[in-house]
Amino acid sequence: MTTEQQNYPHQEGELKVTSLFTELLINLSDKENPIPLDPEKINVTEIRQELLNTDIDISLIEKDPNLQESIKNSQFRNEKQGKGPAVMAVLGPENYKKYFNWAMDNSKNQPEIGKGGDDSKCRGLMQFLGETIALASNQITPEEYCNKTNLRVGKKYQKNTEISKLFNLSTDDEGVKKLKETASIPKGSVIRAYECILSLNK
Repeated sequence: MTTEQQNYPHQEGELKVTSLFTELLINLSDKENPIPLDPEKINVTEIRQELLNTDIDISLIEKDPNLQESIKNSQFRNEKQGKGPAVMAVLGPENYKKYFNWAMDNSKNQPEIGKGGDDSKCRGLMQFLGETIALASNQITPEEYCNKTNLRVGKKYQKNTEISKLFNLSTDDEGVKKLKETASIPKGSVIRAYECILSLNK
């Protein structure tokens, strides 16, 4: 464990409900009985303020069409492609590296994506970061955010019929293909990822 990582939450008992959004993420992160995100319960204003309160200046995206285009990109390959430039602008190089290192440390058992190499193992957690920033800056809707995040989490429960149905995982050819191409998020890690984001400037 690096010195940087020691500042991030690790123990279940350390989880704190600071907003409705964190409560939803805690429920989604239940390893045995995850509860999908519900767009009706997503308060973008609350999430936006929570990020701003921790000095994550998402207003930079709201003012810059190029960053808006970046954060809405479906891919997150690195800091120079896809969502990367927008996330880098909002977090800054140091915090980007902190989050990336945390994501890599928590994705050791994840599969590599395509020919992306070892760095691609944390693609799901990097996408979660980008999509959370996109949501808070009003670049994607709560419905889009919930669909993407639920799919990334639900993918890890493909073999569980009950949970698969709860997450509406499609079993037709098109749905299976989409799921295969989706970068998954390790079980139980969504709330940890959000807490990591909120702790970057501490």
